[in-house]
Amino acid sequence: MEGVVPNNQQFNGLPMPVFAAFGWMGEETAINYALSQLELFIEALHQQSSRDIRHYFTHYGLDKTSQTVYFASHEEAEKGAQIAFYARPLSFQMLLTMSNKDFMMGVWRRSKKDSAKWLSLLQEMEGEWDLRIQQMEWNEETGEMVFYKDLYKDSVSALDAETAKEVTERAYYLNGDEKWAVVFSLGHTYESEDISSMGRQVVEVVAERMKEIVPLVEFMASFKRKPTAPRVATAAAVPVPVSRKKAGGKVISQTSDEAEGFTHVALLKPLHLRRGFINLTPEHWPFFQAHARMETRPVKALYGEQEDTETAVWRLLPNDQARIVLSEPAQMWLEENFVANDKIKVKVVKLPNDEICVTLSPITG
Repeated sequence: MEGVVPNNQQFNGLPMPVFAAFGWMGEETAINYALSQLELFIEALHQQSSRDIRHYFTHYGLDKTSQTVYFASHEEAEKGAQIAFYARPLSFQMLLTMSNKDFMMGVWRRSKKDSAKWLSLLQEMEGEWDLRIQQMEWNEETGEMVFYKDLYKDSVSALDAETAKEVTERAYYLNGDEKWAVVFSLGHTYESEDISSMGRQVVEVVAERMKEIVPLVEFMASFKRKPTAPRVATAAAVPVPVSRKKAGGKVISQTSDEAEGFTHVALLKPLHLRRGFINLTPEHWPFFQAHARMETRPVKALYGEQEDTETAVWRLLPNDQARIVLSEPAQMWLEENFVANDKIKVKVVKLPNDEICVTLSPITG
């Protein structure tokens, strides 16, 4: 698919003209500009997405016909699972869709077999998600689908156990009939002004949100995680040294009698391990906040024998809770060295150059 982005452009965010362009249908210049920005966005998002997202959704790009950008598990996007991003005048939507009739036979079989797990995976995701399950008339000769009716169309929060059981059983039954196909869609919507105000940070925000769908997609589509290195029993038993010298010779001091900081012990739940984050408290956020509108703060993270600068602390609304969102290598370290209900020690220090250093270590003794 030929792109619309000049090679020398870099992604700097999705400004409001991107969203306005889709309200000016017929304005070719405006639409081309919007598509070019979306293509820069999807390329940046692919680079920053989690290991699992890149493993499962191996294809990505721009679809000029639908004026969307997408991740897809299959080279022909409609044959597997896909995540599409729709920029509209007032909103920006991320939509997970699975629609291929043959593919959906396995999807609905697994969902029907354990509808309680299917429901729990949906409900574990944070924020407001909208679920739509559509019964479609299916033309076997052409492969075309025509909408017939909704089996479910409401928020995930409105879905209960009884309805989940009924819907998954009905979906499996109908999708097995030569006349019908049943399509699954799960969407999260942002206001366009909020996305526009994030600048380049929109990539981090959306990449983190995408992690939430991984357990659900693994279950429904029977995707398998990429193997990771075996858990090293000694790694969790060795405290991180007080100071460490990098290959370049730079020494980072983690403790000082005069250093500003705090220590917190966090409990790791299964969801935290799967998605790679550590919760702090609302009282901790002011330590990271440099100004009132700040939503994320990059930090230097030290864990095991590693150091990285891709980890960040996020501010969660509505109560301003602080959350450490780990980089991909840090998440792998967390998964390999901790299990559900382990506790982790978080030591946070503000260095003289105003850089914040976060040291993660197991609770020993």
